[in-house]
Amino acid sequence: MHLQRVLSLCVFILLSGFENVISTSSWLDDNGSGRSPDGEEDLYGSYCQNCQAYKSKLYEYLRAIEQNQKVLSTEHYELNHRLAMMDMRFRDQNSELSKTIEGLRLSNEFLLKILLEPLRQLKNMTKAIGTQAEVELKDNLTGTGCKGLSSGIHKIKVPGLEPFNALCNADIQGGGWIVIHKRFDRSESFNRRWSDFSHGFGQINGEFFIGLEQLHRITNSERYELRLHLTDFDGTVDFASYNNFSIANASNDYALESLGDFLGTIDNRMQFVLNGKFSTFDHDTDAFDAFNCALNYSAWWFNKNCLGPKLNGVHYKRRFSASDSMSWDGNSALNAVQMLIRPISKVEK
Repeated sequence: MHLQRVLSLCVFILLSGFENVISTSSWLDDNGSGRSPDGEEDLYGSYCQNCQAYKSKLYEYLRAIEQNQKVLSTEHYELNHRLAMMDMRFRDQNSELSKTIEGLRLSNEFLLKILLEPLRQLKNMTKAIGTQAEVELKDNLTGTGCKGLSSGIHKIKVPGLEPFNALCNADIQGGGWIVIHKRFDRSESFNRRWSDFSHGFGQINGEFFIGLEQLHRITNSERYELRLHLTDFDGTVDFASYNNFSIANASNDYALESLGDFLGTIDNRMQFVLNGKFSTFDHDTDAFDAFNCALNYSAWWFNKNCLGPKLNGVHYKRRFSASDSMSWDGNSALNAVQMLIRPISKVEK
């Protein structure tokens, strides 16, 4: 309504002023008769009629503006009402959500207490078991190697050496064996360089070689026996054993210093390599000047010829006769091989 009054006032002022201008305009003649010098009709009435027409149109516009203002006011009210209702619903929902979250928090705390109690008990049990295991481990690190241990991976102690993980075998002739060489599934390549054979390679829970340096230290800590298990493709297992096995140090190319007495179900093939130095394709130490035995066959101990076992040769998938095969007699392929050692003094009687 305020806008209408302002507009009406403006229109009134404009029209009133316009009429006053017309009434006092220069259209009057010199005699003040109100007619133009050239005899035209008095224009005053015509202009007033136009002003009335414009005023009527302006009032129509004002009425339309007023009507639109009423519509806008109604819509504004309805919008505010809707917003107020939405705000109320939001507050109610937010309150319900807060109550739900608080309920979930309390439920979670209760569930956590229920779940954590068994975990706490398990932790205490694990701690107790761990303490017991530490005691047992200390008992096993008294320099007895694999003696008394089950078949599997254990941390053992050998006199003069730091404790190390070893694969123990308790299933063969009284147990107490340290497995130093194992091939059975072709998962590891044994066509290796000198550095690999020196430090050892493979996975202790799969195919591996313990390493010449470690083998030297173990076999020189006390007297050890060596046992070789050889499995054919038909499942036949043969063995060869020696009761005084030791190898030299790196300066002497880990030469096979001693074997001792032989016992087995197969020929004594290790006798051909006694005192021979360990040779690889990149470190030729054999006494055969015109030939590199390791390059043509496999890494092993060799003398002036290439006779003897070739347990690091090619691991064929079937029975096969080949001079480069993994074999005991230097020709007949084997399906699996295993070398084990244990101290003589620790053998169970």
